[in-house]
Amino acid sequence: MTYEKKPRPLGITALAILDSVGATVFVFLGFSLLSDTQSYIKMLLNVDSSYASMGTDVLSLAVQLVAAFFIVIGVLVLLNAYGLWKGKSWAWWMSLAFALLGSLSSVFLLPTGLVSLVVEATILCYLTRRQIRDYFRPVVESLPTTTAWSGPFATITRTPSSISFLGLTSSKSPEKREMTLELLGSIFKVM
Repeated sequence: MTYEKKPRPLGITALAILDSVGATVFVFLGFSLLSDTQSYIKMLLNVDSSYASMGTDVLSLAVQLVAAFFIVIGVLVLLNAYGLWKGKSWAWWMSLAFALLGSLSSVFLLPTGLVSLVVEATILCYLTRRQIRDYFRPVVESLPTTTAWSGPFATITRTPSSISFLGLTSSKSPEKREMTLELLGSIFKVM
């Protein structure tokens, strides 16, 4: 079985590039938070002094957890960008999940999340278009076929490796193929 390479849609190229940029930002932010946790804790305390009651150990752990979250999300989005670029079906599912999660989170942030909701809904609509879904499915090149016998109700076709009749396919053994072809041909000659 051979696979045919399909051209990548322009929107998928754009999504892959935007995902790559977004992933890079997420990973950079995550490592930035990890490398300078104390500065971020001081910044939090300057913005809102009520965080001081939590203690620096708890704040440090919270900043590190947020950093780890950013890194994990960044790696997942970068993996998704690679899959989109290569036309992997799992990337289509992952993009669909990201867009759904983004839409749901935008609904909870209305009215400020309205722009995000429109963008995520547009991505959802784009990903579910037939042409885009088909891009993520492998196209199998069909083998050359010859019609061995054709009648008013059925056709027997032969490929280099099998014989097909009414959706049933014979064995790959050459002897069995020829025997099946002769048997089917003789049955239909009698009719």
